[in-house]
Amino acid sequence: MKVSFDLNFGIDGCIRKNNPPEYLKHIFNWLNHHNYIVNEEISSQLNDVIICFRGLLTTIMCTPYEDNEGWIICAKQINKTIFLCAFDTEEKLVRLQNETERQKQMCSWGYKFEQYMLSDHPKTKPDINKPVNENEEFCCLFSSKLKGQKLLYAAEMDGVISEYVIGANKDQKSIQNARFVELKTNRILENNRQDRNFRRLKMLKWWCQSFLVGIETI
Repeated sequence: MKVSFDLNFGIDGCIRKNNPPEYLKHIFNWLNHHNYIVNEEISSQLNDVIICFRGLLTTIMCTPYEDNEGWIICAKQINKTIFLCAFDTEEKLVRLQNETERQKQMCSWGYKFEQYMLSDHPKTKPDINKPVNENEEFCCLFSSKLKGQKLLYAAEMDGVISEYVIGANKDQKSIQNARFVELKTNRILENNRQDRNFRRLKMLKWWCQSFLVGIETI
């Protein structure tokens, strides 16, 4: 199916992502809200659990196949709970500081594509006229095990396929059974080298991201 989306539509009014170093702030807020932290003490329910963001796990999963990107991961043990946090390398900080307007524009295209594809309510069409706020996101917490090691990690979710409204204030089962989707954009592949890198690196990352949260549709 061919579509024609103008990803530059309204781009001058978009609110660009400011990328503040929030580290594990949102996870701690969630733990507090769900009474896993009481009087600054971590609940024994989190004993022997590793807590982090999905992006960190994705980075580790891709490491055997990625030889150009370094990473910094720090661990902090509080009682019997281990927290993992990723920090930007010097190379990444320099790359972000030297990001061109064209690169920022291409990044904004991904957010605009999400606006074309997603609506705020199952019964309404997407509203492409409102300014895109790249700082808005919806995160879920997922639990899993790796060879018996318990994991708890947060992940930003792009959208959900549903006939009724699903949100943080709804019952837990509606979220647990939700059919989440991942939305991606990519440049047109013009040669074999681009195609090879896309399949070897980007598709691998997309698969890892989706696998960790049970997403079957990209």
